[in-house]
Amino acid sequence: MNHLTPDRPQSGLLIAFKELQPAAVGDAAPQLDLQLFVTELTTPSVWLRSRWTLLLEAIAANAVDAAALKSALEKACERHPDDLSTRILATQLALLTKDEPAAKSLVSQLVRHVEEHPLEPLSKSTITATMQHRASQPRLALWLIARAAWAVTELKADAEKLATAALAAATQQSDAKYAEAITTERAELTKAKE
Repeated sequence: MNHLTPDRPQSGLLIAFKELQPAAVGDAAPQLDLQLFVTELTTPSVWLRSRWTLLLEAIAANAVDAAALKSALEKACERHPDDLSTRILATQLALLTKDEPAAKSLVSQLVRHVEEHPLEPLSKSTITATMQHRASQPRLALWLIARAAWAVTELKADAEKLATAALAAATQQSDAKYAEAITTERAELTKAKE
């Protein structure tokens, strides 16, 4: 029995991943926009969020949908091994469904990706710096994984590495709100663990 129907918002996401094709501007471009934003939930806290999070939480709550999305994400990751956005969603799903073996493997893959593809220091050339802003932007979402992985003892060291990578990407953005959000949340997480 197919649980995916057009009236369910989860269906759109699952279909989108099954039909994911190389980006028009080249394989280096993210396959999808994680729609990151910074919001102030309570003063003075600021939070980095993705518009995909609520949808992923709804999908994770349904075993059939979660399995279908996991399969679609695995195929997308195979087709686009260097696409960070797809790997981040796969990792988020694994963390949300508490699939510890998959979460550990995917978090390790993200850490390896970051280590193998270091960010270059920002150029003084405006044109090059603008390209670097865009190139580093997908890495901001590593904070979503770092924040979730922080609660898993076995993933704490990798969470720290991903947090550092996300903050490095945030400092390369022209808008300081991303760095502020990550720095604020990181400090709150660290304080809560003490």
